[in-house]
Amino acid sequence: TKHLPALARTLKRVQIFQVAAVNAKTLPDGTKIPRPKKLGWHVEKPLLYCLDQIELKAELDLHSAQQRRSRVAWAKRQKEQRNEKRRTNLRVLAIVGSMIVIAACIIALIWARKL
Repeated sequence: TKHLPALARTLKRVQIFQVAAVNAKTLPDGTKIPRPKKLGWHVEKPLLYCLDQIELKAELDLHSAQQRRSRVAWAKRQKEQRNEKRRTNLRVLAIVGSMIVIAACIIALIWARKL
């Protein structure tokens, strides 16, 4: 009895089909025999439901794959932008450092001439 609530919740999501694969006729003695010339009814319903579910799952998988690719591309762009910013910062640092060294050399030359 402790599993009945979970079972009831699960049954709400279960698809139930009314299907008759074989039509039968009842003989006067009460026995049933199949009618060979009669086709079943709604036999295709479970198959169509399964095909719809497979198609839905494939669409969801495609959508999630596209989202995954999009996230990977976004992360790659972010990494490229960080690397470009780092390279730019290194260039600026090299230029400023070079200017400081050149300025120090010029000051040293001027100071050396005064002596």
